Amino acid sequence: MSGKAGETLDLNANLTSIPLNLANAFVPSLGLGGALSGKVSASGSSSAPEATWSISGTGLTANELRNNGLAALSLSTSGTLKNNRIDQTSKVSDPNGLNLTAAGTVGLQKPNPIALTLNGNVPTAALRRPMIEAGLRGEGTIALSGNVAVRQQPPLTRSPPRPTV
Repeated sequence: MSGKAGETLDLNANLTSIPLNLANAFVPSLGLGGALSGKVSASGSSSAPEATWSISGTGLTANELRNNGLAALSLSTSGTLKNNRIDQTSKVSDPNGLNLTAAGTVGLQKPNPIALTLNGNVPTAALRRPMIEAGLRGEGTIALSGNVAVRQQPPLTRSPPRPTV
């Protein structure tokens, strides 16, 4: 990591194959594996920061994933923070056909608008354990496609009741 932070931000970080199993020293039950690489930068003022990132992960796993028979995951995510809004695209995949992409924007100031999409494929093998526990069986792939859009409306103003004479 290099740069400075104060009223003005000028920070840069380069991640090169950071092993996630380092976290296991603090919480061994996580059983994390894999590594992260990428670049992160922050600029602008401390009151109006801007940031960009591009991070990838390979061989990502955890005890809970292994317990459910899931393969190690690959991840890529990139995004920006500008004008109190996050724009991000993230992709997760595995060698068995899991392929999900989530993309969109999240506002950080009221009315906090959200616009997200999720698209991809999930092999039923990835859901084997919960399906068995629910008494279900399945083969093949589940295709996902969806959108979430939220925009908070300003509150309604109500006048107090007026007494009648």
